[in-house]
Amino acid sequence: MQSIFSSSSKAFKSKSTSSYQVQEDFICYFWQGYNGMRQGYLVSREQYEKSSEDQTIAAPIISLFLPALKDATPANLSYPNPSVNLKIVPNKATYHKPGGFNHYSGMVFCNFFNKDGTIFQHCPRYQLESALNQLEIKYGLEIKVGFELEFSILNKDLTPIETNCFANIDSTLQYYSWLTAIASQMKQQDIKVDCIHKESAKGQFEFVLGYKDAITAVDDYHIARQIIKNCISQTVGNSGEKSKVSYLPKADEEDLGNGLHANLSIWKDGVNILGDKAKEYGLSNEAESFIAGILQHYDALIHFLAPSPNSLKRFVPDFCSGIYKIWGIENREAPIRVIESDKPGDNINHFEIKSLDHTANQYLALAAIVVAGMQGLDNKLTLPSPFNGDPHDLTPEQRDEKGIQLLPNTFEERKKALQSKEAEPFVQFFGQELIDNILSFQDIDFKACENLSLSEQVKFLVDKY
Repeated sequence: MQSIFSSSSKAFKSKSTSSYQVQEDFICYFWQGYNGMRQGYLVSREQYEKSSEDQTIAAPIISLFLPALKDATPANLSYPNPSVNLKIVPNKATYHKPGGFNHYSGMVFCNFFNKDGTIFQHCPRYQLESALNQLEIKYGLEIKVGFELEFSILNKDLTPIETNCFANIDSTLQYYSWLTAIASQMKQQDIKVDCIHKESAKGQFEFVLGYKDAITAVDDYHIARQIIKNCISQTVGNSGEKSKVSYLPKADEEDLGNGLHANLSIWKDGVNILGDKAKEYGLSNEAESFIAGILQHYDALIHFLAPSPNSLKRFVPDFCSGIYKIWGIENREAPIRVIESDKPGDNINHFEIKSLDHTANQYLALAAIVVAGMQGLDNKLTLPSPFNGDPHDLTPEQRDEKGIQLLPNTFEERKKALQSKEAEPFVQFFGQELIDNILSFQDIDFKACENLSLSEQVKFLVDKY
């Protein structure tokens, strides 16, 4: 493993987001646990300004593997002493000045290191850095990502602030000042917002974020998410009390849930090479193999994308969540959706992964997508024919005839998929130890949620995410 002091260490080469001179007394050290929850310390400027080797801020290994419902140590963690501290080292190139997420302290993204200066092999952010590095070294490729960030605005009693449908102009304009104030705060953090609109569920809105390299896109997503939460928490809802944000995948049985659709493009030498209109599906050879790898391993991949008990509630037929193992062109019922160009004759420039949600660890999730895609590249996989309808409209016999299968949607089915041949690329890349440790704390969450109704889940989880 590389030392944090090595000049060649990729872990400290993210792109700078600000040239702002740090002036505040405290800086927020940010990281994300494998339960998807965001964590952080407020660290003095004196500590922050120390060199990497002199950083002394630490957190125990267990902080990365806590259940979502309660702080408890899973019984089967592989570490001899999970309370051992890891060094938290800020990547100062990722510093964000005080703004909409917090007006008093800046924020910086961090990696975990062992005391001897080597990277902690199960550091979440490092998983994505490693996958991207491998993609670049093996194939000279880069991934760019743009997120569609869905969320719901609730009154204090957890009822939605409005009840209108998709793109409703009244709701859009009624909350114009809230939504544009959020976008303004994002702009100050160099986060581009391409579009804001009312989504289908009650109280639900969406921010479409611009494309950036994958690691910066995830960092920006977390900043954007915190800006939304902070701004909305200061506004007064219909009840006369302050509002709150829900990022939960499912809060109402009758409504579409909150996803985090990831739009991906593949770049080489500064050029988007995803599309090739001369090919059968309009995809370049590299893009087809990359997407085919994702599709082939989707049974195992999905648990990295939507891992929580509440995630499973979102995957129901006819709710645009992609519950069948298919890909399609402009098919909103497919978990992998290739999107045609807006201009006739232009190449396809991105595709969408629909399964991802806010309860995932997004660094791990994107790393898993890249790992699956690299398997497709390694083996020069090709895609089956796209399915561009709703598989649920077919009879079971018709789906069997077409080879269309449901994706795993119970915890037991997910664990079985992670023990299957489909999971081999993830085991090879992440290691069986990391996967087992994640499943260990998830077992606590799934057992705790077994007898909870959806409304009870929402009550327990809404503030945690």
